[in-house]
Amino acid sequence: MQAQAFQEAQLQQVIGQAVAASVAAQEKALDAALEEMGTDEGLAAIRRRRVAELKKKEDERRRNLALGHGSYQELADQQQFFDAAKQSDRMLVHFYRGATRLCDIVHRRMSDLAPKHLEARFCKIDAEKSPFLCERLNIFMMPTIVLIKDGQTVHQVRGFDELGGTEEWPQAMLAWLASQFGVLDFEGERPLLPGEDEAQARKRQGERVGSRGIRDGAHEGDGDEYGESDAELDDMMTGFE
Repeated sequence: MQAQAFQEAQLQQVIGQAVAASVAAQEKALDAALEEMGTDEGLAAIRRRRVAELKKKEDERRRNLALGHGSYQELADQQQFFDAAKQSDRMLVHFYRGATRLCDIVHRRMSDLAPKHLEARFCKIDAEKSPFLCERLNIFMMPTIVLIKDGQTVHQVRGFDELGGTEEWPQAMLAWLASQFGVLDFEGERPLLPGEDEAQARKRQGERVGSRGIRDGAHEGDGDEYGESDAELDDMMTGFE
């Protein structure tokens, strides 16, 4: 456990250094471009605005890193799930079962994607340890990846059908799919799957499911079996409607 925490801390430090270096490089390139164009007051104003934008992005990325963005992390229980969703505007949460082999594939893809997409937090939660949360979210298939934006579950990726129906789906497919719901930033067209042509890709690209609230699909019941009352769960869900 300590070794894993140390590795995550190292990863966060490396990502933070890379972000700072990237911002500094962009600012240097901007200075060079403006110097070629001239140094009148109008160009100076452009530079100030651009530098302010770069620093704002850097501050946002540093904040995200502090919240756990950049690595694929475990959420111990449903309380941590709601806390994380309140802190981060965008999240991908993998509901997994330890005995399900396909969940291991999602673990690998999510671990690879997390450092590349600091705009969202990548998490996993053991479905068997969060039965009432799974019931409220109507999660019945493993693996399921819940996409969250601004406190709303906007989509659920159940199994691999939307990812190409194959265990060999590329990580870019998940990034592209999440971008269709505003959860990740992705540039470019939908990635092609093994053996797929562009016509098939365009057909699948038009398929999309509407958004749902976290309360949607909730079942009636007092929740006492899982150690939470309805009132306590409603308090936890404040801000997610």
